[in-house]
Amino acid sequence: MLNNCKIYIIGMMGTGKTTIGKILSDNLGFNFFDTDQIIDSESYLKKNSLEKFRKQETTVLKKLDSKNMNSIISTGGGVIESIRNREILKKNFCIHMLADINTIAFRINKHKIYRPLVVKKKDGKIDTKNLLNMYNTRKKYYRELESLAIITDNKKTEDIVIEIKEKLIQYGIIS
Repeated sequence: MLNNCKIYIIGMMGTGKTTIGKILSDNLGFNFFDTDQIIDSESYLKKNSLEKFRKQETTVLKKLDSKNMNSIISTGGGVIESIRNREILKKNFCIHMLADINTIAFRINKHKIYRPLVVKKKDGKIDTKNLLNMYNTRKKYYRELESLAIITDNKKTEDIVIEIKEKLIQYGIIS
């Protein structure tokens, strides 16, 4: 296993980044960090602009990237929109979590998590057209940064973790 190994999980909201990241980090004995939880993105976005939030994301990403420890880092879906963030991510192994737009909308509605970029009001309905436009804008960056792409539709969490671990061994990231 590599020392000071950083594995970033990127992808749209609702693809399972946090859920899989927590389980994978426990499984590998890595530290787990979630940039959205560190920033408390829901509260932060209520009080601050999206631009200020993106700058805060960069600050958190730089700090996490400088830590000398094996880490799984789940990122916010839009982290890839900043060139500074892409530069950090590019140096590391990135797992791109993918799911169908309808699956993402279902998961967001099911967990009743307020997502201000795709839901106009708390407990409101997901704007799937906006969600799809957001994905289409971000897709090229996700693809550019991905070291590994994992489709999460219709799969059990355990199966996704096993699939990722097998790929990490295959790529020589872990042993």
